[in-house]
Amino acid sequence: MKNRLLLAGIFMMMLLSCRKNDNIPANDTRSFNMGVTPFPYDLGSEALTTSYNNALANSDMVLIHLDYGVPWQEALSGQPFPAEVAGTLASAADMAVTHKIMLTAT
Repeated sequence: MKNRLLLAGIFMMMLLSCRKNDNIPANDTRSFNMGVTPFPYDLGSEALTTSYNNALANSDMVLIHLDYGVPWQEALSGQPFPAEVAGTLASAADMAVTHKIMLTAT
């Protein structure tokens, strides 16, 4: 019983000591970029567009995943990429004109 009262007292003291610190100056600049993956929440172009718009509004960098692998043969031989890869890269470049792009492939 004593332990429970002690824990409750400590918890109450911690809770009462929490407050907003208004003395911290706002810093509008960062020394790093923040990036997110605009992975769509649903199938379809509307979900993809919404995801990209949210990513662009809330980050400095957009992370693009090529989940279907790297087209090594085409890359090594200088041939055009498959339509799915070329389309993904083109739409990402068009949507993220003002952002840095990090491209990953799995």
